[in-house]
Amino acid sequence: MDTGGLGPVRCSRCRGYMNPYVRWRAGGRSFTCNLCGAGNDCPEAYFGQIGPDGLRHDAYDRPELCRGSVDYVATQARARV
Repeated sequence: MDTGGLGPVRCSRCRGYMNPYVRWRAGGRSFTCNLCGAGNDCPEAYFGQIGPDGLRHDAYDRPELCRGSVDYVATQARARV
């Protein structure tokens, strides 16, 4: 899967990848990591509307939100500050 310049969406604390088990908050503008419990802002380019069931409307159009495993095209590593 090629995510372009954005790269895969990841948790800011544990660096876990976006997956079907994150909990969406604030109408899809942020999410809670299911691995470490950290709250994260959702990148503007990745924003999607959330339904009354707490799932994104586009969940079945995004493999990382509906599949158990996803292969990503590697992006250039960003230095941590």
